[in-house]
Amino acid sequence: MTENENEEDGIKVQVLQHVSFEAPFNIETWAREKGFKVAKTYLFDEPLRLPQVNNFDYLVIMGGPMGANDDKKFPWLTQEKKLIEGAIAAQKKVLGVCLGAQLVAQALGASVSTSPHKEIGWFPIESVNGGTTLNGLIPSPLLVLHWHADSFELPQGAKRLARSSVCENQAFIWSERVLGLQFHLEVQPEHVRDFVAHCRKELTEGGPFVQRAESILAESGKALAMRPVLDKVLDSFFTPAK
Repeated sequence: MTENENEEDGIKVQVLQHVSFEAPFNIETWAREKGFKVAKTYLFDEPLRLPQVNNFDYLVIMGGPMGANDDKKFPWLTQEKKLIEGAIAAQKKVLGVCLGAQLVAQALGASVSTSPHKEIGWFPIESVNGGTTLNGLIPSPLLVLHWHADSFELPQGAKRLARSSVCENQAFIWSERVLGLQFHLEVQPEHVRDFVAHCRKELTEGGPFVQRAESILAESGKALAMRPVLDKVLDSFFTPAK
């Protein structure tokens, strides 16, 4: 199902959302503050109605607990990947977050596989000078929220923007129009609580880079510091498409 699919005037941001609790949050807030139209397709709803590439200017793919290689369990992933490939081929600006970043990396020919360690909780990332327009916009170090068990290889021709001690490829940009962020800059404190509520089982499985629920929740206020960084990144990455 697609929300707000009939809005036609102005720049249109199309969001692909995989689960109810991983919404675009502050990405949507930023877009609406810019006067952009935002349409959301819920891949967890049936019947699935994916948008046409010529019906949007920017594509944003959010996260989710499923894996980028789980096509057999979630057959709609195959259709979603074709849409992402089509958007890239049409030279749309494309942003992927967490699972979305993995799907974007796959669309660019990179592999996605299980990481040596899950990375769940508040851990710092280090920015990498990749010689792009986004240089200097991600502070180093920056404490961000992570929630992933898989990671992507760097697509051919892409430039690494950030890494962590656990995951070498935390962010990349390709051809100045495709951006992948493995971490979550878009959340507010209340969204962190929703993540914990829906994915608590992953926390009980433990690991050297998996924080306890209590620790994640205690630090949820640090999400507020990520909003200015997100806004700067989005301001720089997204430019008027028309």
